[in-house]
Amino acid sequence: MHILARTTFAAASILLMLLAVLLVGFGLSDLVTQLFHRSWQSAQTAVVHAISYVVIALAVFDVAKYFMEEEVILSRGKHTLAEARVSLTKFITSIIIAVFVEGYPLLRQAGVRYSSMHLR
Repeated sequence: MHILARTTFAAASILLMLLAVLLVGFGLSDLVTQLFHRSWQSAQTAVVHAISYVVIALAVFDVAKYFMEEEVILSRGKHTLAEARVSLTKFITSIIIAVFVEGYPLLRQAGVRYSSMHLR
């Protein structure tokens, strides 16, 4: 059962790492497309989205790295409470950063819509 769990975590970690790389690639390709084929206003939005994609990809990659290190390579459990606390803090921090960065473009768009409504 232990080997099955380690294999599953390894496969999931590798898949998450590949998806993170793809996310960065899609963000960059969208950015290049917007810069050369659209207006500067849409390019500005594409830059914010590309930053969002990269930060989310880094968070996903960090989660995959965490799973690989903790569940596949080390797979020994935590010896001390301090080790567990540090690992959990890094894991939660990555997820929180990804959630906030994902929400930033939405807040910005809402702010633009709201301010344009008051100008009319």
